[in-house]
Amino acid sequence: MASQNHIPSADRMNLESPIPQEILDSDALRSNLEETAVDQVAVDPKYEVLREAVKGYRGILKAVETLLFELNHPFKNWEIILPEMRSFALKNFSSYARHPRGPEALAAILEVFLDGLMEANRPSLEAKALDYLLGFLEKVIQEINDGNREGLLPVLDQIFRRLTALPDRFFFLLSSSHVPVKRIAQTLLRKTPADGFVSTLNPLLIRSLRTVFEYWLHEEDPLAWLTRIADGSPRVREKGEEILRDISHRRLRQYLQDLEEASVRDGSAETLPRLLDLPGYLEIVRA
Repeated sequence: MASQNHIPSADRMNLESPIPQEILDSDALRSNLEETAVDQVAVDPKYEVLREAVKGYRGILKAVETLLFELNHPFKNWEIILPEMRSFALKNFSSYARHPRGPEALAAILEVFLDGLMEANRPSLEAKALDYLLGFLEKVIQEINDGNREGLLPVLDQIFRRLTALPDRFFFLLSSSHVPVKRIAQTLLRKTPADGFVSTLNPLLIRSLRTVFEYWLHEEDPLAWLTRIADGSPRVREKGEEILRDISHRRLRQYLQDLEEASVRDGSAETLPRLLDLPGYLEIVRA
């Protein structure tokens, strides 16, 4: 509270939010409120764009106020924030995305999911944050058109850079997500010429694929497993090799070599099709 004394009163009105009634009625958050006795929170200025983008929609603005309170509460509950933000982001997409500051609002929402990933400190919530982020990113890309392309490409450029720089412990979650980076890239390629995004998307794809291949190379070779269970049967071994050949360690090492060769020109449009030809995590799992 002492730090708020340094905020001019005019600015404080913009930065502080009263507790929305929905929060007061929430059993999940009531214990937080009782413990901390917080009746107002200072809203991070980076979230103000969410208010502005929906200020013409009274009902949606009310939902934003609820989210802003939760996001800026001294004790964030990511278990509540993440699904609420996902619901808000998808349900109200057309309302805030068409605003002149729509791209900034999209960037702010992506930032929330990134913050959840970095701050949740629970594996289940970290995986949820990353899946929600990638799912929302895919939604943004699906909505690209001639009217919004110019504004959205810088947002995509920024998030691709942020994802590429994730620490290793988060990056495997990204590489093995049920929303594959490869699928996101394929969707984007259908929406806009590759020259507009390959300089940041290609490095993300390269790191993701490298992570996948190295992970499976540390697991048992499927052909070695086959040798153990074939019990000397040439027929079983031959049939099994046909099925498992494309995910054998030998083939994975070839994929890795192909990837390293493609990485030499990781920022080129010609590299992207080569990367998309390589199998991702889910493709290997389903092989």
